[in-house]
Amino acid sequence: MVDRNWVWTGIFLLSFPVQFALVPTASAAPPPKPDARAAALFREGRVAMAREDYATACPRFEESARIEPAPGTLLNLGLCQEKVGQLAHALHSFTTAIDKLPPHDERILFARERVAAILPQVARLTVVLPRTAPPDVRVLRDGQEVPPEELGVEVPIDAGRHQIELELPGEPTLRRSILLAPGESRTVSLDEVEQKTQATVEVKPSSAWPSRATVGYVVGGVGAASLTTSLITGALVLGKKSIVDEECNESTCRSQKGIDAASAGSTLSTVSTVTFVAGLLGVGAGVYLVLTDEGSSSDGATSGAGASSATMFGPTFLPGGAALSVWRQF
Repeated sequence: MVDRNWVWTGIFLLSFPVQFALVPTASAAPPPKPDARAAALFREGRVAMAREDYATACPRFEESARIEPAPGTLLNLGLCQEKVGQLAHALHSFTTAIDKLPPHDERILFARERVAAILPQVARLTVVLPRTAPPDVRVLRDGQEVPPEELGVEVPIDAGRHQIELELPGEPTLRRSILLAPGESRTVSLDEVEQKTQATVEVKPSSAWPSRATVGYVVGGVGAASLTTSLITGALVLGKKSIVDEECNESTCRSQKGIDAASAGSTLSTVSTVTFVAGLLGVGAGVYLVLTDEGSSSDGATSGAGASSATMFGPTFLPGGAALSVWRQF
């Protein structure tokens, strides 16, 4: 069975040269001579279309139609755009060709069939400007400026994800991403885009950095983990010490087991000491950061004009050693 679409395609591929080969009647004015550049581009597009090289054919037909929008060129362009999934563009090409064709041209039937097939597959979008938009505002859809005549009216658009941008003089670009389903109709009010973007901008500075209290909890947690490690290694040191006491005297060890225990005990003792000091510093620093967080003292600051507080952090020397202390004066 012959594919009807390709039969029609064969007719359209011949339509461009044929329409200029007609012999004028005595009562009709001679047809205008076709633009040489447009005709050459059409021929190149026809050759590429025949070998299904749509990436080459579509730009050729598009440029030819831009120079001279003949109905045959527009029909071929619509077919090419449909093949590559540019359905909204194909719809525009077919409807423009219908407007240019004579009322009884047999190609109108095919063009209307393609329009009927494409319509359920495209979405429809209406973009509404802000009420206070200045005259020089620019609206972009997927990086391309939307013509003023398309603002506030429903236009066909390919289904899928699209980005709408609003450019106001002296203001940052406002953006909104939308996802359209085939056959869906959507209205996008750029008033909502403006309000949502401003709200986002206002929130960003306050959430840029974590609070001192949050950092304090993290540092304190790390310090507590270090203290736990110190306690575990300290317990292991005691176990090694008991072996050394059994296998060694003050100067020598009687077995390899005693020698290994003495070596391991020395290493574990060093680890225990280091992690204990690191843990103590971490816990102290964490407590200091939590107590000096601005949010934790805001309530006290508003309780009275004369109220004041101070947090101090430093070493405390004891008879048997030293400790890290944090204290607060209210």
